[in-house]
Amino acid sequence: MATYDLSHTTIYRYSGQISMCQNQLRLTPRSDTFQSVLKHRLEITPKPTKILKSFDFFQNQVSYFELSQPHETLVVTSLAHVKMKRPPFALERGPSWQDVATQIQLDRSRQGIERFQYSLSSPHVPHCQDAHDIATSIFAPGRGILEASLDLNRLIHQQFRYDPNATTINTPLADVFRVRRGVCQDLSHAMLACFRSIGLSARYVSGYLRTYPPKDPQALVGADASHAWVSVYAGDLGWIDLDPTNDLLVSNEHITLAWGRDFRDVTPINGLYVGAEQQSLDVAVQVKPID
Repeated sequence: MATYDLSHTTIYRYSGQISMCQNQLRLTPRSDTFQSVLKHRLEITPKPTKILKSFDFFQNQVSYFELSQPHETLVVTSLAHVKMKRPPFALERGPSWQDVATQIQLDRSRQGIERFQYSLSSPHVPHCQDAHDIATSIFAPGRGILEASLDLNRLIHQQFRYDPNATTINTPLADVFRVRRGVCQDLSHAMLACFRSIGLSARYVSGYLRTYPPKDPQALVGADASHAWVSVYAGDLGWIDLDPTNDLLVSNEHITLAWGRDFRDVTPINGLYVGAEQQSLDVAVQVKPID
C-alpha cells in the first residue's frame, strides 16, 4: 500500500481582461479496486459562485464552473489524498491474444459491450497501417496476451523517443509514427492503435506519477505533470495497465485520474472564454508519499 498527497495547479494568464469563462474539469482521481480517494477539493481563483459535479459516459467525475467577473489570471488547484493498494502483478501467461480478441467481438453482455467500444478507432486513434504492422510482428498466432503486450510496451518505449518539443496536442497519429517522437500522450496513442488494429480493447488512462527529488535515479519520465498510459483487456487476467513511456507495468506509483478512448475524453481542463486574444499556461504537479 501507499498513500499520497496530490497537488495539481494550473495557471492561465491572459493578455488582457477576460469578461467570462466556462470550464469543465476532470481533476478528481477515480476510486476503484486499486485506488481510494480519501479526500478531494478544488481551489479556484477568482472564486466561482457555484461548482456543479457529475459523471461522464466513462464514469469519470466532471466538475463545471463559470466565472462572470472580469479577470486576467485564472488559477485552478486540485488537492487530493489518495490511497493505493495495487498488488504485485502475477506474470501469468494468460489466454492467447486471439482468444481474447474473439471474446471481445462476441460478448454482447453489458460488460462485453463496454469493453468492445475500446477496440474501435477514435478521433485521436484512427486506423493506422504502421500500427497494424507493428502489432502483427509481435502478436503471433497463439501467443499469450500478457507476454505479447509486455513486448509491445517495450518496443514502443525503445522505438519512440520521448521529446516534449516534437509534437503538439493536435499532431496526427500518422505523424507520430513517422517521426517516432512525442510525449506520453503520443506514445500511449501509438500503443492504443497497435492493440486496436488486431481487435483488442485498450483504453487511454490519464493520471500522475510519484514525485521524486530532482535527478533521483528512481524518478520516472512524465512526473511533475499529467501523465498517460494504456490499459488493455486481457481476458481472465482483467485489465492490465502498461506505461510505454517508462516501459513498466503500472504500480502503486501511478495514480489514475480518468480514462476514455483517447486524450480528448479525459482532458483535465477545457472550456471557453470571452476577452483577450492570447493566453499562457503553467502547470505544476506534486505527488508526495505520506507514509
